[in-house]
Amino acid sequence: MSLPRRSGFTLVELLTVVIILGLLMALLLPAIGRMRESTRETICRDQLRNVAQAVEVFAEKQNHYPGWRHRFPTKSSTNTNTKEVMPWVVPILEYIDRKDTSDHIKGTQPANIQWPWIEILVCPSDRDKLGANGPVLSYVGNAGRPDTNSAEPDFRSNAIFLDLSNPGAKQQTPAFIIKADGKANTLLLSENLNATSWGKVGPSQIQEYDHCIVFHDSENADRRINSTPSSGAAPIDLARPSSPHLGGANIATAAGNVRLLSDDTDYEVYKSLLNVDDQNNP
Repeated sequence: MSLPRRSGFTLVELLTVVIILGLLMALLLPAIGRMRESTRETICRDQLRNVAQAVEVFAEKQNHYPGWRHRFPTKSSTNTNTKEVMPWVVPILEYIDRKDTSDHIKGTQPANIQWPWIEILVCPSDRDKLGANGPVLSYVGNAGRPDTNSAEPDFRSNAIFLDLSNPGAKQQTPAFIIKADGKANTLLLSENLNATSWGKVGPSQIQEYDHCIVFHDSENADRRINSTPSSGAAPIDLARPSSPHLGGANIATAAGNVRLLSDDTDYEVYKSLLNVDDQNNP
């Protein structure tokens, strides 16, 4: 008499399948994570390039670059037309397809402005800002040497974004950059994890380190590219390129070229990238 044929799997066979599946998942999940981060980094670079192009369009139309403090049309407390000091992001809004926000600011008293979260201004790898509300920012401008004194003038030879909070302040122009180091050799924008809200009005509310990077005469641990902030780090020291990407932070030149600036870039090379005119730099 023959025994009935056994159907199904033994416990050992099931455990073997589970172990194999587990190993496959352990191999696949990191790869999927890397693919997702690669996609985020690509989007981040594309957005940085588009913001840089918007700044350049503004500069070509106005014959000067926006200031890190910039006088922009809005409404006074009596609802008359006036200008108030705002960050460099505000004057380029219409060139990043946010004319609605630009018009809203022009037609609204500062206290009543509704500052939006704008996707193109936030790198998708900058996780802390993805879930934020309001006018957060991942990309910052080149403000050159820090303005240590409000009475001390900005020099066009060491920055693209100057302080234009006072009527008649000197402006940076495309022609000046082209005649100096050239657009391809001059840093325009960078990523910075420490950038703050761009929804600010008034010169006392807007600091250089809020929305810009700078260079100093000498380097320290906080001023390095992609540095991890030390306890009690000065905000102006954190006005440097930083990002969640491995190996460096993305930058855009005034010519629109976007690349990763390596963590180990020599500080003198970094200073040279921010300087507009290396040969005539005060």
